[in-house]
Amino acid sequence: MPEFEVVKMSYGGTTYPTEEVIEVRQGGDTYMVLENFPLKDGEADIPFLYGASGKFTGIGKDVSNALITSNTSTITFDKDSDEAFIASYASGTEGESYLMRATNFLLDGTTNETDIQYYKNGVWTDAKKGASDGDTFSMGNAELGVGAIHRTDKTVVITANTSTTNFYHLYSKEGLRTYLPFTVAGSNASAINVSNPGYINFTGGAGTVLGHNGTAFSLVFNEEDKDGNIGAGPGFNVSVGWDSSSPAEPEVSDLVNESYAGGLEIEETDVWRSFMYSALATEFLWDKPSSGQDSIKIIYHGGEVESSVYVTEAGASISGEAGVMTVSDANVASVAGKNLVVVGGSAINSVAAELLGGALSEGAFTDATGVAAGEFLIQSFTRSGKTALLVAGYTAADTEKAVTYLLNNDVDTTVGKKYKGTSGTEASLVVV
Repeated sequence: MPEFEVVKMSYGGTTYPTEEVIEVRQGGDTYMVLENFPLKDGEADIPFLYGASGKFTGIGKDVSNALITSNTSTITFDKDSDEAFIASYASGTEGESYLMRATNFLLDGTTNETDIQYYKNGVWTDAKKGASDGDTFSMGNAELGVGAIHRTDKTVVITANTSTTNFYHLYSKEGLRTYLPFTVAGSNASAINVSNPGYINFTGGAGTVLGHNGTAFSLVFNEEDKDGNIGAGPGFNVSVGWDSSSPAEPEVSDLVNESYAGGLEIEETDVWRSFMYSALATEFLWDKPSSGQDSIKIIYHGGEVESSVYVTEAGASISGEAGVMTVSDANVASVAGKNLVVVGGSAINSVAAELLGGALSEGAFTDATGVAAGEFLIQSFTRSGKTALLVAGYTAADTEKAVTYLLNNDVDTTVGKKYKGTSGTEASLVVV
């Protein structure tokens, strides 16, 4: 093999199949929520644990708005105390979940009936209207049955009619799996099979397994593998517990099994960024504010992530690379009179500051651009008779989303055009 003398490394960008954001956070002083969870039929907030004074006591939002879960094939839904239940299906490369409820309990002649609904794009929608004891119905690929209905008590039994349907797995639209908590009785560790991640024992004593009790619970997630097989990829845990305030409030307490433990802080934002070193490269943004509760955003890509990196001899060029050069802010004078792609906000990039009228950050940046936390802009300006395309986010992480969007989408760079977005796959043209 000949020796290399001078070589060149070229980076052609990273391609993300898609991007969905799942946030684990405090929903109120007494409960934790999966915020804007991307179900098959739209996003929904899913409260999953509640309690008080440093101890979780139930599943859902509160005692009057419970989330019904079970690792058996049967649940009983009570309209007076229960807000919803989850019905899920998974097999091979297919996984889907539905947020459901029963309502409108009535008597039709001599038959007790109820309407079974699911949450679709922000609206409760009928899945089985006028359901009665013995009926069966499908939610996507999930096969469900209706058991005994008590009209006066407003309760109904729901059954999972196939082995691929259950009431405690939760799948995102793109295939990320987690296990919702479901209760198990017993006073010590032997009562809990920790190989089944959803078990939680609210009443157990000192021997109860950590991560499965009222003090702390671990949400166990699994990526797909590179071939899209549900739950077959690497796993990670988001642990939830209680802070040290008085009275204690729930929060995210740990992130376990991410490939870069602890991550790196994004500038001085109190947000720590890390990844799974896996085919799908799940990203984590762990917000650890100096006051308030910790939360985590999980950014899931739904498929194999690819980066284009080339090592060539110094004189070689990569297709699509010709005519492009990269310079730092300190050397921007070397590209005077050229069209520019300006990456970064005005607080760190002198050309961006020139385009926006100052080295702006935080509120001043928002006032000048209309771009707030979690957002980015891609906007074209005239500069010295040429075009300067500004690609900047509220934070460094938001700027990376802007770059990803620019690399993977058709953008009109005509001077005066401006896009605003919130993810690497979504942005819209706005009027300047």
